[in-house]
Amino acid sequence: MSQSLQEALDETTPSERLRELATSSQVKTRFAVAQNPNTPVDVLIKLFSEAPLNVLNNPALSLLLLENPCFFEDLYKSNKRVFQQLELPKFFLKWALNNPEAEIRASLAISSKIPLSFLIKLAEDKEPRVRIAVARNPRTPIQILNKLSQDNIFNVRRRVGLCLPYPTGKLPCGKTTFTLTGYPTLRENFVNG
Repeated sequence: MSQSLQEALDETTPSERLRELATSSQVKTRFAVAQNPNTPVDVLIKLFSEAPLNVLNNPALSLLLLENPCFFEDLYKSNKRVFQQLELPKFFLKWALNNPEAEIRASLAISSKIPLSFLIKLAEDKEPRVRIAVARNPRTPIQILNKLSQDNIFNVRRRVGLCLPYPTGKLPCGKTTFTLTGYPTLRENFVNG
């Protein structure tokens, strides 16, 4: 084990030294810094794009949230694709699910790594952009797509139409030619909506 990795793992390492170690060329060292409770907040935010699980498993996380209730927002702003990258701890997913910012909920809704129960709740979201993100999610079940095909907002219905599965496979989102054969309720809702 290298000297720098040992220092990064040591909870008594001073925060300024951890700041230096955060720029190490060794990935293991940077990841260890992300989990060290003495690591400065600004360094954790920078490391979040590379090591989100390490930051979210930092033993000082509860204290950081007490000190800065917006800490999760700061983390999200540093890595807006975090929900698409990894399976994250449920507490962080719940924070996003219940966040007042539609951008954060929409980012969560498009993730293929969230539980079905989250998709169900997000499909009911008051913000159309969140419902559109649910329609874009490749894991959204046909029952939810059927419900979204009846949405009162045209762009939500349109997104469902762009992402509908063929009876024998899936139509890639974004393709404008599609068939609704085999989905009579969806066909009626999308065409007549």
